[in-house]
Amino acid sequence: MKKIAKTIAVAATAVIVGAGSASAAEGPNVGSVGVGPQYVDFDWWVPGFSVRVWATNEFGVEGNVFYGTSEDEWHGDKGEEETILATLKLMYAPVVMDNSRFYLGLEGGLGNYTYKDNGVQEDDEDYYLIKPLIGTEFNFSEFEEVGFNFEVGYAFTGYEDDLEDDKEDESYVSIGFGAHYYF
Repeated sequence: MKKIAKTIAVAATAVIVGAGSASAAEGPNVGSVGVGPQYVDFDWWVPGFSVRVWATNEFGVEGNVFYGTSEDEWHGDKGEEETILATLKLMYAPVVMDNSRFYLGLEGGLGNYTYKDNGVQEDDEDYYLIKPLIGTEFNFSEFEEVGFNFEVGYAFTGYEDDLEDDKEDESYVSIGFGAHYYF
C-alpha cells in the first residue's frame, strides 16, 4: 500500500512540475479578442456566436449566444423547437504550449426553450446552465490568429415550465467545439 501511495505522489509531483514548465511557454493570442462560431449539443447541435479573450497566458473569458431551431414531422404531426441561450465562461489554462492550451473552465448561462405541436405551443421553459468543463485550443503555426477549440463538460441544468408551472433538474455530458479569429 505504501508503494502505491508513493507512486501516486511521485506521479502527481511530476504532473505539477510538468504543468508549471509548460505554462512558461508564451501561448498564442494573449490580449487579443477572438470572435467566431461555437457549437454545443443539447438534443441537437445548436450554433452560437462567441467572443473569447485570453487576458493572460493562463486566464481567459468567453461569452456566447446560442440560437437554434428544429422541425420534424411524425405521422402528419409537425413539431417545432426553438432555444436561445446566453453563457459566460471562465477559463484557466494550467498547460500552455507554443500553439496550444489545455484549460479547465466553468460556464454559466440562462436560456429559453419552446416547443410547438402543429402550431400550438406545448412547452415554454426558462432554464439555467452551470457547466464545469475541460478543453483545448489549438493554433496552426502558419496562422496563429485562428484558434480551434474542443470541450467536454458536465452540464447541470434546470428549468421552470411557464405553461405547466413545473420545475425540474436535468444534467448531462456536454460536448462543444468552435473556432475563433483573433484580432
